Amino acid sequence: MTKSNNEFKEAIKEKEAEISAIDKELKEAADDPGKIVLAEKKKRRALAELETLQAAQRIAEYRPAEPTDRQELLKVLDKYTDSHKARIDKINDDIAKLDRENAEIEMSLKEAAEKVDTETTIQLSNRRDEIKDIKKYLLQMLETAKSLPLYPDDALSDEWAEICKRLKPEWDNKIMALKTIASAYRAAASSLIEMNNTLLSVRKTIEAQQDGLCFPSYFSVGETADEMTIDKVYMAQISNIFTNVIYGRTL
Repeated sequence: MTKSNNEFKEAIKEKEAEISAIDKELKEAADDPGKIVLAEKKKRRALAELETLQAAQRIAEYRPAEPTDRQELLKVLDKYTDSHKARIDKINDDIAKLDRENAEIEMSLKEAAEKVDTETTIQLSNRRDEIKDIKKYLLQMLETAKSLPLYPDDALSDEWAEICKRLKPEWDNKIMALKTIASAYRAAASSLIEMNNTLLSVRKTIEAQQDGLCFPSYFSVGETADEMTIDKVYMAQISNIFTNVIYGRTL
């Protein structure tokens, strides 16, 4: 029965306490070489057991990595490869069983010949001939199974259509979110640009009233446009979704 995580923790805790007790024994046996040797042996064994428990705990706590979106979507194809493999494995297993039976028959034939057991020899020989015919048929089945298409007609197009149907709502939500954010961005950018132009005009007018003396920058100090503009890489990638200059086909 597989240990639970709490059971492993408890066992490790007990083993660590045992090792601490052995360390205490070693200190107390400082002047007794015989006791020291025994205590050191006991400690080595306890440390090995602790390491085994810790390794077992790591295995028990192991969780496989979360599949990527791509792996999860392509998992729909597994049933076809599994089915194809199962057919071939079944035939190979049947052939292997016949080969094992044939090997046993050969041994039994040898024993029957030594005993001059003609009746057994005839029975075994007939069975050996049957096995030969059955194996020939199974080998033909195996070749046929291997040559069968991995995917039935229209299976792949049906699977892709199902993926499209299932994920289209999520796709539409992402498009809507991006358009909403882009609209808000354009509005915010236009507002900032308009305010900048207004303030530039006001400053210029005020400066002109005092013989062109320039005021120092105030609003733009400490800021750059880096975090306020759309990354050109994103712009190119999003554009490619709808034109796909790389692959020539859009989704």
